[in-house]
Order: sequence, then structure tokens, then C-alpha cells
Amino acid sequence: MILQGQAEFEIEGHKEVVGPGQMCIALTDEGHSVRNVGDDEVIMYLSVTPHILPTHTFWTEDGEKMPPRFARS
Repeated sequence: MILQGQAEFEIEGHKEVVGPGQMCIALTDEGHSVRNVGDDEVIMYLSVTPHILPTHTFWTEDGEKMPPRFARS
């Protein structure tokens, strides 16, 4: 959920610019990234649910899924 600014989200190669009051959802194992595309600072609310470690999936340069990286809670 974007609270301030403009952010470009890329999910599985699809890009959209999201502004205040808008949100997007990346599902499990969907590659995603976000970047500021405006002149203002971006403030956003981020929720990762359910919170089961690991919360992110990492990939090799060849697109192969890497093993989970577990971290302390």
C-alpha cells in the first residue's frame, strides 16, 4: 500500500506505477521488485503474510530457485 510518492512495481515482468491509496500483491514465488519513480520519497506499508520463514525466494542468474535462507526471528 503506497502512502506517499510513486513507486513502480514489477511482478513477473509486468510493471505498474502505484500511487497513494493504491496497492499491489505479489503471490508466493512471484519474482518482484519495487523502485521510486517520482520526485518525492516513497512511504509504503508492507505486509508479508503468513509470516513463515523464509519470507523471500532467491534465484540464481540462470533463473534457478535457490535453497531457502532461514534467519533468526
